Amino acid sequence: MRRIVSLIGFDLTNAVRDSMVVYILAAPLLLAGGLRLFLPSVEGSLVRFAVEVPTGVHAAARFADRLEEYGRVERYSDADELRARVLATDDVGGFARDGDGWRIVLEGNESPGSVALLQSVLLAASADEPVGEYTVVRAESRSPIREYASVGLVMLASLIGGLAVAFAMIDEKEQNVTRAFAVTPLTPLSYFAARGILASAIGFVVATVGHFILVGTAVPAGRFFAALLVSAPQPLVVALLVGGIARNQIQALATLKIVMVIYLTVPFASIAVPVTWHWLFYAFPNYWMFRTFEGLYVTGARAGDFPLAALVTLVLGFVTLFVLGVGLGRQLKPR
Repeated sequence: MRRIVSLIGFDLTNAVRDSMVVYILAAPLLLAGGLRLFLPSVEGSLVRFAVEVPTGVHAAARFADRLEEYGRVERYSDADELRARVLATDDVGGFARDGDGWRIVLEGNESPGSVALLQSVLLAASADEPVGEYTVVRAESRSPIREYASVGLVMLASLIGGLAVAFAMIDEKEQNVTRAFAVTPLTPLSYFAARGILASAIGFVVATVGHFILVGTAVPAGRFFAALLVSAPQPLVVALLVGGIARNQIQALATLKIVMVIYLTVPFASIAVPVTWHWLFYAFPNYWMFRTFEGLYVTGARAGDFPLAALVTLVLGFVTLFVLGVGLGRQLKPR
């Protein structure tokens, strides 16, 4: 155990010294913070209007009430406040008083379609009689953007954990440190255990921090940590693929492109594939990891879905590790 801890400390020290690895570790957390800021506005993206409604002007108040039939209305007491709201970073059109009528206030970079929309709304809201019959239909459920973003963030965190260890392994190859392992009492099992513990620990920490930034306490913590535990082999799979195949950082970047496409694209592509064809993905452990966290975030961990996907993720993860250990044995084992 002391040898494993010593090797983990050695790898962690080398990883922290590499600025690329530090950036890779910080990237998912920065992404989680950005998603936390922008997803609420994306998920609730109704048409919004800013309207000048001075105090005591009943005609302006009635106009604003009519606008609420077409979107969300924000009321401002004077034209300066209205103009400041329109010039904000999001896309909101405004209606300012112009004598007895109204004028459209825009930022200036809107598309022609947005201008036409505001013109149509202005004509409809200004008309004394309804311009036509219409029915408002609301979807029963919103688009699960945040939920699938959470799935992607956790999978990215596991990928990052594997990459941090992979770059440490490549650094050892470039400095011929692996030859020193041949004269140490470090066994191949201890070597792989140290790599796996560090990769899983990094992925665990990054995924946990990103999860609480993006989701908070909306998902049961017990199920979340259980999903992370059954996914523990995945970071080591990435580390062995990238660190085992590549002999230097240039080759690592080339290998990473292929691994990243397979790791992230394959499971997310299954969303657009009919369920009857999902058997094509069954051999990929990352697909089952995706299914596990999809059951956690999106479908609510329905009985039967989450436990089955979690079990297959764990079993297939260890099977993949065994296959990689046999196939890349000479390149991975310390000499």
